[in-house]
Amino acid sequence: MAGRWHKAARAALVGRRITAVRWMSEAEVEAFGWNDPAIVMELDDGGVLIPQMDDEGNDAGALLQLTKAGDEHLWPVGVKEGE
Repeated sequence: MAGRWHKAARAALVGRRITAVRWMSEAEVEAFGWNDPAIVMELDDGGVLIPQMDDEGNDAGALLQLTKAGDEHLWPVGVKEGE
């Protein structure tokens, strides 16, 4: 049986489509009170997914992508616009 967090995550994320990918702007980093920009995945419902380092949102977090082919892609923190 799925717990509360599993149900909430499925309701919020299943069926969503990523429409754009970028890193946070300097203004967004400042607004969050972070030191580094995180990757931002823009969703088809107007929402975004932004990884953070912990539950308290103390700073940006990296994102690990694992493909079916067994490839790994690590999307790091700290990428500046244009990099």
